[in-house]
Amino acid sequence: MGNGSSPERGPTTYSTCSAGRPSTCSRRPRTPNSRRSAPDTTTPAGLEDRRPSRLMGGPLHVRLSPTGITPQNSHDASGRGSGHAFDRTLLAQSSMVPTHHRNAGGPTIQIPTGRQAPLPTERPHNPPRHHEPPSSCVETLRLSLQTAGFPPEVADIAVDARRQSTVKTYDSRLHRYYVWAGDNAADPVEASVDQVAAFLLELFREGKQISTIRNYRSAIAAVHSGFSDGSSVGTNPVLRQVLRGMFHRRPPRRRLAPSWALHEVLTTLAGSPYEPLHNAPLDKLTHKTLFLIAAASARRRSCLHALTLQRGFTRFEPGGVRLLPDPHFLPKNQSVTFTPNEIFLPSLSQASSIAEDKRWCPVRALKWYIERTKQLRTSDRLFILPRSPTPRPQRTPFHGGWPT
Repeated sequence: MGNGSSPERGPTTYSTCSAGRPSTCSRRPRTPNSRRSAPDTTTPAGLEDRRPSRLMGGPLHVRLSPTGITPQNSHDASGRGSGHAFDRTLLAQSSMVPTHHRNAGGPTIQIPTGRQAPLPTERPHNPPRHHEPPSSCVETLRLSLQTAGFPPEVADIAVDARRQSTVKTYDSRLHRYYVWAGDNAADPVEASVDQVAAFLLELFREGKQISTIRNYRSAIAAVHSGFSDGSSVGTNPVLRQVLRGMFHRRPPRRRLAPSWALHEVLTTLAGSPYEPLHNAPLDKLTHKTLFLIAAASARRRSCLHALTLQRGFTRFEPGGVRLLPDPHFLPKNQSVTFTPNEIFLPSLSQASSIAEDKRWCPVRALKWYIERTKQLRTSDRLFILPRSPTPRPQRTPFHGGWPT
């Protein structure tokens, strides 16, 4: 030591101190018989200056496996066995989560600990429930109300808030929506805003008009449970903006009303085979009477279908005829605060002195029609099918189409 030369001894191993500071660590020779109080590392001769604490420029903490060094992985300083003074088995087995050790003023090294960390639990994936297309939206609404706790009688009354025509339209819309939801792994009752918007976008790409897309939205709103923000399919601001954008990109088309020429129709009705009325075939007489009453009353087809010959519902008066639909009929435009007026058709003989104008008088045509069908009637319906061997109530007015 005094002359600068090292004494003759075997390779010396060194241990790091707990503080990890080279300036305070004592390089203490260790003999095979020395006892260790804690696991440490060994550094072979010649590698002293390449210790991590010097290479990284700061103190360093190293944590080893609590199993320590065993005779199988302990080697002498000559480096026999694995070629190094320490074996790789000194390190603990890696775990899923490394342990972080930080020392003030120096870098941090992450070395896996010997303990196995618990595996993170994954959220269970709940695939969307498969819903068969409903047979009727009325049944879906009734079931949802009963599930919410409403009495069955209340649910039965609530589902009658929609007309039968509306229910039929909703059924066709919902069938398409449920099929789309099944193909796109979506829950039709709990679909998200983006999923509903995607369905409406598909309808828009197919070329459907904005009024049709809005009708689809209304049908979906009848069975949808609502979104997480408290909005519904009908009130969600994003869906409203989507529909407004569709309206701007594809505004409604303006068409002539009516799309047929009224003058040509009236000219046709004034000649053969519609005139004279006593020689006109029954189907032609039916077409002419229906058209003249529809044009003069401006009522819907459903209202004309509900006209009846019951006592007091068809009254001929000196100035014309007064018509009332069946008492069980509910007009589409009737509400709690509005009831359509009765139909009164004036006679053209009272309004015009031109003899030819009587050919377009709806009162004259109706009188002839009732007289010609008197022996063929089996019900009180005003209009019946003229081509059946046993005439029955006409299901749809204008059975043969518009007069040509």
